[in-house]
Amino acid sequence: LPLPAMSRVAIIGGSGFLGRALCRELLRHHHDVISISRDLPHPLQPGIEYIDCGYDQFSALGDIYQRCDAIVHLAWDTTPALSLGTPSVEVSANLLPLARFLEALTPQFAGQLLFVSSGGAVYGDGAVFAAAGHQALEETAALQPVSYYGAAKGAAELFLDAFQHQSGTPITVLRPSNIYGPGQTIKRFFAVVPTLFEAIRQQQVFRVIGDGSAARDYLFIDDFSQLVARIVAGPGASGRVQRLNACAGQSVTLKELIHTAEDVSGLQALLEFVPTRDSDVSAVRLSPAAAEDAYGWRAETTLREGLAKTWQWMERRGAS
Repeated sequence: LPLPAMSRVAIIGGSGFLGRALCRELLRHHHDVISISRDLPHPLQPGIEYIDCGYDQFSALGDIYQRCDAIVHLAWDTTPALSLGTPSVEVSANLLPLARFLEALTPQFAGQLLFVSSGGAVYGDGAVFAAAGHQALEETAALQPVSYYGAAKGAAELFLDAFQHQSGTPITVLRPSNIYGPGQTIKRFFAVVPTLFEAIRQQQVFRVIGDGSAARDYLFIDDFSQLVARIVAGPGASGRVQRLNACAGQSVTLKELIHTAEDVSGLQALLEFVPTRDSDVSAVRLSPAAAEDAYGWRAETTLREGLAKTWQWMERRGAS
């Protein structure tokens, strides 16, 4: 799809893994890109306007949002493991800032809003059911989160439904699968691909949660960024919130992921198996059909290709 030149796009959470990649992709398509984040990335990318503050600090932001054609909301301060047993963390860290943001956005904002939710966490047990029945989940499936993280993402989607109804703002909710690729850093109990590769590179133990049969859909970062760029290029959904799975359309077990990572790195992983957690979904199988129908998009990077590019990046980073 052709992309319009010089539309203004704000990336909330622009300093994170997804945000940095989206800034590069949108800049490549000649958008005027603003990165809003509490921490500035290093190094700064030429051509990007950086604002170092929280996205609900409106005294510092001024009329930035009102001057944008699109806003991409990526900011989320938790992981499923981080808020395990403490649902109040999700409310204070994520839902409250989102509510403040929506309050401040109306009535002057005339662009479209993209919100990045979660593919596996919001579907929860529904994702398990689909994987077991060999039927990929579509966006109309019921939400059955098993973590407070997933419940908060689902609650955020409901807030956006109400906001769209009251404001008429075009809104797209993306439900991505496990996004990985160059630039992703390790987080505790999160970001399995760089965690696995770093363990392989250092010949340290990689802890497998469960027996390795847990299945996920893995989406390469460049494919995700290209989907967002296509959505930004359009006028946005009208009349209702548009929900789209962002996924490769292929479910891979953790054992299969480990074997492919060993293959592309040429090294063997040292494994330790540990018990599962209550916040984990055992299988995720998502359908990419809606995104393809709406935007002609499909993931083009195979798991092996994506892992090879990620390994090469980690090797260069480790050598520098």
